[in-house]
Amino acid sequence: MRNKDVPAIVATELPSLVELYKDLHTNPELSLHEERTAAILAKELREAGLEVTENVGGYGIVGVLKNGEGPVILVRTYLDALPVKEQTRLPYASTKTVKDDLGRDVPVLLDRARRAVRGATRARSRVALRQPLRGRGPDEA
Repeated sequence: MRNKDVPAIVATELPSLVELYKDLHTNPELSLHEERTAAILAKELREAGLEVTENVGGYGIVGVLKNGEGPVILVRTYLDALPVKEQTRLPYASTKTVKDDLGRDVPVLLDRARRAVRGATRARSRVALRQPLRGRGPDEA
């Protein structure tokens, strides 16, 4: 990827990432209930060209892009929302009694996956891990 390509790539990718962010922020899911969010991310990662494994430790997802021998990078994000009432009054505010403070993570992870498929990073292989059960100890799961 050349620097002159960046504006075109941003113009192409940003609208879908913003739409995804707003959708996930509007429809957050608590730990152990991330079925919709996980399905959306799995679909998006597959469409980006990654090999996807679903239902890891619940609704967790692992997306792998194999691109030969060499360094491997791991990008990890959370899948669940927090039990906090949102009071932002944003047009895309949560419609539930929970708030997805980390709704930005999925679009960032998806952006990194798409850039990896285009060869915009130096690592040969990538692993995208979407982790359920944020902030829960073994006795709370």
